[in-house]
Amino acid sequence: MVVTMSAVPGRPPASGVDEFVGRDRELDDLRPLVRRRRLVTLTGPAGVGKTRLAVELIPLVQRSYRGALWWVELAPLPAESAATAAVAAALRARGERGHDLVDRVRKACEDGLALLVLDNCEHVVHDCAKLAERLLAACPRLRILTTSREQLGVPGEVLFPVLPLHVAGPQDATEKEILRSDAVRLFVARAGEAAPAVAWDGAMPVLAALCARLDGLPLAIELAARQVNLQPPQQLLDRLDERLATLTAAAAAQPRHRSLRAAIEWSYSLSTGVEQAAFRRLAVLPGGFADNGAAALCADLRLAADELWAVLTGLVSKSLLAVDTVVPGRFRMLESLRVFGREQLVGCGELAAAHARLLAWLTDLTPPSPLEGTGYCDRLAVLRREHHNLRYAVQVARDDDDPRYPRLALDLADDLVSASELRQADEILEGALARCPGCAERIQALSELGAVKVALGEPVDGRRYAREAATLARTLDEPALTARAVGVLSIAVQDDDPAEAARLSAEKVEIVRRIGDRRQIGLSLNNLAWHLMVTGRYDEAGATLDEALSWLDPQRDSAVVTAGRHTGGTLALLCADVDGAAARYGEALNDTKPGDKAFRYLLAGVALVADRRDQPERALRLLGAAAKASHDKSVAERWWHELLADAEERGRDRLGARRAVAALAAGAALTAEQAFEYAVSDSWPGTPGDGAGPALTPREQQVAELVAQGLTDRQIAVRLGLSPRTVTSHLAHIRTKLDLPNRTQVTVWATRRSPH
Repeated sequence: MVVTMSAVPGRPPASGVDEFVGRDRELDDLRPLVRRRRLVTLTGPAGVGKTRLAVELIPLVQRSYRGALWWVELAPLPAESAATAAVAAALRARGERGHDLVDRVRKACEDGLALLVLDNCEHVVHDCAKLAERLLAACPRLRILTTSREQLGVPGEVLFPVLPLHVAGPQDATEKEILRSDAVRLFVARAGEAAPAVAWDGAMPVLAALCARLDGLPLAIELAARQVNLQPPQQLLDRLDERLATLTAAAAAQPRHRSLRAAIEWSYSLSTGVEQAAFRRLAVLPGGFADNGAAALCADLRLAADELWAVLTGLVSKSLLAVDTVVPGRFRMLESLRVFGREQLVGCGELAAAHARLLAWLTDLTPPSPLEGTGYCDRLAVLRREHHNLRYAVQVARDDDDPRYPRLALDLADDLVSASELRQADEILEGALARCPGCAERIQALSELGAVKVALGEPVDGRRYAREAATLARTLDEPALTARAVGVLSIAVQDDDPAEAARLSAEKVEIVRRIGDRRQIGLSLNNLAWHLMVTGRYDEAGATLDEALSWLDPQRDSAVVTAGRHTGGTLALLCADVDGAAARYGEALNDTKPGDKAFRYLLAGVALVADRRDQPERALRLLGAAAKASHDKSVAERWWHELLADAEERGRDRLGARRAVAALAAGAALTAEQAFEYAVSDSWPGTPGDGAGPALTPREQQVAELVAQGLTDRQIAVRLGLSPRTVTSHLAHIRTKLDLPNRTQVTVWATRRSPH
């Protein structure tokens, strides 16, 4: 941020003339820390607002430092110059001669605590470290606060990371919630100074997206906001790929803050040659990376593992990399830094080589896997972690017509399907199929495209692709590819020809028995049991299901076991064993989370149990909830949907049209967590006005309790295994439901309700 400094050397600068936005929690945390610890360093990337935070802290703490309070601006010094001399000059009284720096500080401390602020130490960090050690040893009542993109490395130093401002995701928040996020508030405040008449009606999602693409960096946000009189927010957002050239400030700003490029160049220039080389190479990883990714991209630097680790930690210490706070063991690079790094990569003629290393690393990252056998879930977890890197690599391979494109596209499609992003997977697979000269890759692309088409409700195309895949795989005698293809085809034909689906499913079972993968045998037997049940062969279905479950590990194969229990519940229901069906559906629900793919099927199964027990209102509520939980547009499993339609029709007959519609609507209005609680407990959720208390879901209750314990959104996210954005969304829902205006009142509410 741009801060006007005092003209008197050594004096703290006045607080900024513009409004200080956000950072309330940081100030609350920093104030006691500076008094309690003797050396505190504010660290963070270029433009994150370290200096401004220190400036705003001074008025809050200056009464505690009766000895003295000095502010020394080190940015104007040339790199590696003598910081000690500059500090001595700044602390010397006007016209005073001859006092040694340590003596002057010691004398000031006789009157009470003293605070020395060293602003912008990164380019003279070694001299600042020596000075800090010397002064702290000689002056026990001295406190030192520094701002630096790199830590001093002095014993006893406490690092205080200054993070980018929070941005509310436009897809998760209302316009009011977006406007309350610090990043958007800062944008609106600075834009209002440049263009006071601008109106923001309907613009909040664009502002949220803009601030998110700017990484929540205050400098970048301020530079962008001050251009709204020249470019509207949408145009700024569209031009963000040119951000380093677009985001400039008036010449009155400090030289290193006149543009985002200058701020980043400042950090880059302070890095060693090998750090700069690694930084450039790592800029092609938009999804962050662990040490294996760094080693692959920096392989040409020929660094030993400990040398590479030293380079990575060096880049972190200079705020050119950040440690990922969500996924342990990973690093990430802010998007603005990545844009700069890519520019440097191009300028050095290294982009093509970096892309080649990226494609080679991701191609070898996981073995190709046409079947969902043992290790398949681990493979998907790896692909999910590298999703953004994989997406970028697919784009590079496609644009360069690289022969690895089909393989990478198939990996990306697997990841997208596992995340239920079917339309995107469909586009990727269509593109891969057009460039699949290899038979194995073509068979796999055809099979996966067939599965996606069926799931999207396009069974005709699904059957066509799956039949071509099965024919080609059988011709080439490829057992694993044949098993996958006939398995997809069995699902694609199950509505039109259940007997053929059962035959194909049995063929897959025979193939995977020969392959010998336990998980795939269990999964295939479960699917066969379902097809046998649909054709009315209940005894065979029961025996097949029992064998399927015997092959599966309940811990590692929980999703498949859940599917088997659902099949068992439905089979029990068809055999008039309603209590057995309830037990199996309930057992599966207890091992399922509301967001799991099986959730809607289990809700519907419990609805069928309620229908058989003559509980029409409960049945219809659960059917309404199950319909809302469904994101699957497939027309497959028509037999199953006919069971549900029959139950709904019986409910309408028993309750009458008006009550039936109300019950379905009530179920559809439930959140996933409320629907889960209703399905397992038969207890209808309370509402704020019914005397049962506010209708918080179990997850919202957990979030409220952790807020009351003083945890931040990020800490709550780590504790519950959620994203910070999801926690923020839960907290917004809590405040809306309870009509509580701020976090403090949520804390009070949760504390009063706690039994402890």
